[in-house]
Amino acid sequence: MTMPSLIQNAKKKETSARLKKFYSMIGQAIIMSELDNGPIEDWRNVNDYIRHEDGSYDAAANSEISDAFFRKFLAPYLTYVSAEKDPSTSYYTKVILADGSLFHVRNGGGCYDIWYDVNGDKKPNKMGRDKFFMVICSEKYITPGNGYWGAFCPKNLQCATRDKAIQSCKTNSNFCAGILQLDNWEIRDDYPFRI
Repeated sequence: MTMPSLIQNAKKKETSARLKKFYSMIGQAIIMSELDNGPIEDWRNVNDYIRHEDGSYDAAANSEISDAFFRKFLAPYLTYVSAEKDPSTSYYTKVILADGSLFHVRNGGGCYDIWYDVNGDKKPNKMGRDKFFMVICSEKYITPGNGYWGAFCPKNLQCATRDKAIQSCKTNSNFCAGILQLDNWEIRDDYPFRI
């Protein structure tokens, strides 16, 4: 093998390992949090984004909701270096992990959106390459009667099959975690983006 292909394979393996670890870590935190806070489907206390009277997005209110969600339902069950509102975006809580990776939490209007960046603030900072979108949902419309943690795929694109998940990823890189979740977080050769 040539040096570039060895480097690419190493990046794929590291990305895969970090995604598996993160997915497991948040999943375990949710399980422990449910013991203290009740089932995940009861965690949600608002049904949509908070908006101003004119209908515009209320960044301050949504930021407070995101941060309160993280502090109550996840923070007590995680080990992390820091967690604070991200000054670059007024409505995310940025959580830095010991391995240098990070994630953002945002009130997603029906779910809490999680953007996980396997290498922290280092480049390329591109969805589907080093950043991956997942959700924590307590709304029953996502998974009837249950809460949900994992990759997001909208109902109209359907990620039930791997081929559909690949198409969804090609259409919108926010949906690329769907393929990886189906593949147990392994990055196969037909993955649409270069890692």
